[in-house]
Amino acid sequence: MALFPNYFNALVRSGRWLQFSMTSALLAWLIVLAALWPFAWLIGAPALPLDKSPIGVLFGGLLVAPLIENALVVIGLLLLRNRFSDRQAVGLMTVVAVALHAAFASWSAIAALLLFSMMGASYIAWQPLGPRRAFFIICLQHLLFNLPVTAATALEVARLR
Repeated sequence: MALFPNYFNALVRSGRWLQFSMTSALLAWLIVLAALWPFAWLIGAPALPLDKSPIGVLFGGLLVAPLIENALVVIGLLLLRNRFSDRQAVGLMTVVAVALHAAFASWSAIAALLLFSMMGASYIAWQPLGPRRAFFIICLQHLLFNLPVTAATALEVARLR
């Protein structure tokens, strides 16, 4: 079980941020897909944002959402790390993110559970090398995680226009 932490720790130590971001986002996406796939018949098709253009869907899902949500992640971690250990801070921040995502779409809480815990741990791992780099890395993870669903949504919106 120590295989993944050792692999990702080695990437942090060697400064391989792009490989770290891509691999962690892909792993998270595959885990969420495996967890949700058996229940796809329960989830149903999400409502399409027909009031947005395909470019607006991409812009919102790949840039705006990661920037805003990750800014809240960093603020939450900075506040929580004053009172709690790093692990506890990541856990508490993840609980808040899951609750907010569950309020909008219950199935997205499962994705948020994995994504936000991963981003919190990633930010803490990379922060000693600079908070800007750490923020950039979690934004890239978030963008890559959102990419498949956001691209599919944008294509569907374009098809229906």
